[in-house]
Amino acid sequence: MLTYSATDVNRKLAHDAHRGTSFSPERRADGYVQTYLEEMRRLAQEFEQYATTENRAEIAAALERYRQGYLKRMHAYLAAHSRCLSPMITGPANFPTRRNEKANRTADKRRDEWLDYCKRIPEKLRQAYDPARLAAAPISADDDEAPAKLAAKIERLAKNQEMMKAANRVIRKKAATAEQKVTGLQEIGFSQSQAGKLLTPDFAGRLGFPPYALQNNNANIRRLKQRLAGIEAERQRAAAAPVADTTINGAIIRENTELNRLQIIFDGKPPAELRAKLKSRGFRWAPSQGAWQRQLTPAARQAARFILNS
Repeated sequence: MLTYSATDVNRKLAHDAHRGTSFSPERRADGYVQTYLEEMRRLAQEFEQYATTENRAEIAAALERYRQGYLKRMHAYLAAHSRCLSPMITGPANFPTRRNEKANRTADKRRDEWLDYCKRIPEKLRQAYDPARLAAAPISADDDEAPAKLAAKIERLAKNQEMMKAANRVIRKKAATAEQKVTGLQEIGFSQSQAGKLLTPDFAGRLGFPPYALQNNNANIRRLKQRLAGIEAERQRAAAAPVADTTINGAIIRENTELNRLQIIFDGKPPAELRAKLKSRGFRWAPSQGAWQRQLTPAARQAARFILNS
């Protein structure tokens, strides 16, 4: 999944980075090497569980890019820090205070860039490859595959609902032993560790899935079904016949079905108060279209008429 070793880190640079600020630069250098190895090992183990036959090569390439970017930024920080000094190490006589302050600011900037990279890029990779993140990601109505994705999500939630109900039935069998309940839960599809958690009382002393978990899941199913129906109806309406432009108080309302946008076109720049109203209702200026627009929905139509009529 990811190839790395201690020799990837420029140990001499790591040593020299703290030669002017530490009594033990060797130990500090060892610390950077260890930090690098632990970070790569942790990521390799985490993303191994996300890998499939189809995406393994893609994940490996993404992790390799991250590894190279990590080393680049870490080495940039070490190079900047090598110009920093401490009067405890060099002695207070003729200490270049102002030059050292400038070097410290530069080193701090390079450190922040490195730490930001270490946080930002792995998070982006999780959003791209973690199945749980992908399942929870919002589905945009602009996506051509939105109906199929919503239908798949509804099916997955419905399956979860049935599994939760079945688990509760197994757990509530008074005549069954704990071992029999674990076996029953595994037959439904839960792992042994998951079965153990379900058979452990929560903070309120409840076993299995509490009522609110089933209620929330059911509410999500209903919400997604309503959204799916709305998207399908909107697409059927757009495909049936184009809607003619409407003019209200000199502004044109246009339903751009190709871009899936409701657009408002003014003759010139609208005043500040009107622009504020547009923004408060979700409209944004699109220079490429010469229009204020938002996603084409019934709510957008209502908002446009409300703004222009008021």
